[in-house]
Amino acid sequence: MHKIAEKIWKNECGGTIKGLTWWNKDENFGSFGIGHFIWYPEGEEEKFKETFPELMKFLTQQGVLLPVWLKEAKKCPWKNRDEFYNSTHTAKMIELRQILFDTKDLQAVFITKRLKRPCLLWSNIFLLRRKKTLKLFFPD
Repeated sequence: MHKIAEKIWKNECGGTIKGLTWWNKDENFGSFGIGHFIWYPEGEEEKFKETFPELMKFLTQQGVLLPVWLKEAKKCPWKNRDEFYNSTHTAKMIELRQILFDTKDLQAVFITKRLKRPCLLWSNIFLLRRKKTLKLFFPD
């Protein structure tokens, strides 16, 4: 999993610690980690599925000790892109980037688990359709 994590990190974050925390222009959310996990500030419309809190829960389940501020954060602590980039050298941001850097392999595990869910769904749909099709041609 380490090789996969490294490839994702280099491709998605430019292989930099700074790239683990990002906020694109014209977006109302920050993107965090090698999978650009979305985290919305309080009160923002969720155009895409928020995934960062789910990642934090997964990391905690894997035994990663998160700082209190991150454990207690329900929403992204930065209200907008400007506030986010004005905070790039704060202790909170440095701590977050270090956690994301140290957990790259676990993030890759999280990504693969998320990918398996739709695959299992489509696999089940295919099997159901196959059974129905077989019944049409070979009734009991």
